Amino acid sequence: MEDIVLRKNQLYLNKEVSVLVDTFKNGMCGGNSREIKRINFPGDKDLIGKIVKVTITEAGHWILWGKVL
Repeated sequence: MEDIVLRKNQLYLNKEVSVLVDTFKNGMCGGNSREIKRINFPGDKDLIGKIVKVTITEAGHWILWGKVL
């Protein structure tokens, strides 16, 4: 199952997604996309509660990583 999830997540590489930011820890923000994908990216605490555009740079089994546009 994990291999299937990873392959599906890899389809998001280099794509732009909207993320509702709900966490901040150690310089990293986290949130969910409209597709209910968990995404972590470098950011500031003031992004919590906001929707930001993120480009996906790395795909894991259960989490995607990106950078704010």
